[in-house]
Amino acid sequence: MPMTTAMPHSKMLSDGPQMTSVEILYQTPGRPHLIQSFLWQDYDVAPEFPRLKRFLRFWAERFGVTVHSIHLIEQEETSPAEAHYMGYSLVVH
Repeated sequence: MPMTTAMPHSKMLSDGPQMTSVEILYQTPGRPHLIQSFLWQDYDVAPEFPRLKRFLRFWAERFGVTVHSIHLIEQEETSPAEAHYMGYSLVVH
């Protein structure tokens, strides 16, 4: 998956899993003209994001969705008031 980022690469590296929230825009086989949104949240490791990649593979294989784009938000510590946009955008085709 190609990844574009507005942050320096050194800021993306972490010592372990961090809370990762993702908005996934996708299309289903039954409604290809409609782009839908799904929010996914889990602890994952930047910059590889293995759990996110595993989820996207499962989702595509199981439900046949086509991912249009992904907007990623990563949070260093679990505190709802301090989440911030990291500037990642993944496009899958």
